[in-house]
Amino acid sequence: MKKTFLIIAGDRSGDMHAANLAIAIKKSSSQIDILALGGDNLKAVSDKFLYNLVSIEGFGFSSALFKYFALRKIFLKNVVANLDSGNVGAVILVDYYGFNIFVARAAKKRNIPVYYYICPQVWASRKGRINQLKKNVTKMLLTLPFERELYANAGINFTFVGHPIIDILPNENYAKLSGCEPVVIGLFPGSRKNTVIKHIKLLENAAQEISKHINAKFKLFLPDEQCLSLLSKSSLLEPVIGSDYSARKGLSVALSVSGTVCLENSLLGIPSVIFYKLSKFNYLIAKMLVKTKFIAMPNILLGRQLLPELIQENATVHNLSKATLDMLANKDNWQNINKALLGLRGILGSGGVAKYAAKEILNDVLKGK
Repeated sequence: MKKTFLIIAGDRSGDMHAANLAIAIKKSSSQIDILALGGDNLKAVSDKFLYNLVSIEGFGFSSALFKYFALRKIFLKNVVANLDSGNVGAVILVDYYGFNIFVARAAKKRNIPVYYYICPQVWASRKGRINQLKKNVTKMLLTLPFERELYANAGINFTFVGHPIIDILPNENYAKLSGCEPVVIGLFPGSRKNTVIKHIKLLENAAQEISKHINAKFKLFLPDEQCLSLLSKSSLLEPVIGSDYSARKGLSVALSVSGTVCLENSLLGIPSVIFYKLSKFNYLIAKMLVKTKFIAMPNILLGRQLLPELIQENATVHNLSKATLDMLANKDNWQNINKALLGLRGILGSGGVAKYAAKEILNDVLKGK
């Protein structure tokens, strides 16, 4: 008799990784059907798709607060109803703690095993959340090497599977420090429209300032075509739509928001200037909660500030352009950064991550552990 796995992801990158895990599960066992809430990637591979949770964009403290009632309705109608049906044999959560912890609690009450893949960043803020994970999650499937100590000390069942991004990105050095030809600079304002809105004018102005000093071309990476309307008519930026990794070949430097794209560029060897601007309310809350020394994952993994970080009031046109020009002007430093970034892949695992995670879950559930 077939079992149904409920998989839930709430953001673009989580949706991509969740879809790859779903594919790996179905390839490993014909006994599993996939029920999902997520985005377009999960929709394409699931047997039954319940809701496009990614479209809600319930991120940030104020945004999540405003969308609480919409998320609660989705939770009751799509999650609780299916958990009560008795058909769900396991729940797989992908990041998105604010929503997924309620799913974990509901599944726990119904004695349904819960697996967490792409774990919440409790090491960065709100470490008290680890107690909720301990109470409600059957096994954590860890993707970052330094998480092992944290969960071991908390007495939580876990397996380190590695970071799924290493199976998606080409194992190549995409970066190039140009000679006489124009330097190609990548601009990455974010993966959600509200984030792009906050950053696009800053990047346009920084590009104009940089172009006063060097011969440069600029590629602007946008999540979808709707964001094209945010560009000024006189923009000198060449837009690229979607996660086109091949379009990143030949970049000398990236100006990038922190987050998944920062790690992607780093694994491709592209030196980056990291920036982020939040609303004043979200920034004040984040400042109180976040306890890490760095915000860029490459810096966190290496335990040192390899890449410059310009956050909130420090994310200015002057600072962004200066950091970019300084990085390009020092060839030896650029090459050292490039080499260190390419070394990150080995830290994040040995590959076959989705297959490994699928095996862990299937071994538990199908053998009745």
